[in-house]
Amino acid sequence: MAQRKVTLYWVCKTPEGWKRYPAAVGRNGKIRPRYAQVGDAQKFFEVGHYECRYLEDGKTVWKNVGEDAAVARAEQLHTARILSAQGAAEAAGTKIVEAPGRINLKAKAEEYTE
Repeated sequence: MAQRKVTLYWVCKTPEGWKRYPAAVGRNGKIRPRYAQVGDAQKFFEVGHYECRYLEDGKTVWKNVGEDAAVARAEQLHTARILSAQGAAEAAGTKIVEAPGRINLKAKAEEYTE
């Protein structure tokens, strides 16, 4: 199964308003913090945040991943791997069950008392 494409964008405030540009990648392959790829040039924008773009059930999903470039890159890779695993499981005729990261104690207490 081919890996699903997850693209990283820098959503920044420009003189024309808020814009989404692809995140700028340096020569070493790392994301340049607060830089966006505008045409052929990499431009610095002080105000903004990163978003991951991918397709889910044929619809484009924009997921806010924060302002830190390293965290945004890690989230991009993580999302791509999850989508790839879901696609492989679907092709194999199985389903991946995702457990929530946190447990709601109030809901668990109500469930227990019932």
